[in-house]
Amino acid sequence: TYHTNLEKPWQELILFNMISMTPGSLAIDVSEDGRSFIIHLLNLHEREQFYKDAAKFEALLKKAI
Repeated sequence: TYHTNLEKPWQELILFNMISMTPGSLAIDVSEDGRSFIIHLLNLHEREQFYKDAAKFEALLKKAI
C-alpha cells in the first residue's frame, strides 16, 4: 500500500497511472478517499526503491499547476 498526500483528484489519477507505468509495479486499486493505492510489486526486494520513486513522482505532481 502506498499512501499519498496529494490533494487534487487529477494529481492522484496521474500518480496512479505513473506507478502502473513503472517497471515491476502495478497500481491495482485506490481507497475511497483517494489517499491510498494498493500496489503489486513483482520484486519485494525493490520495495524501498519503489517508495522512493513514488515519492519523487508525488513531489513533482505537487509542483504542477
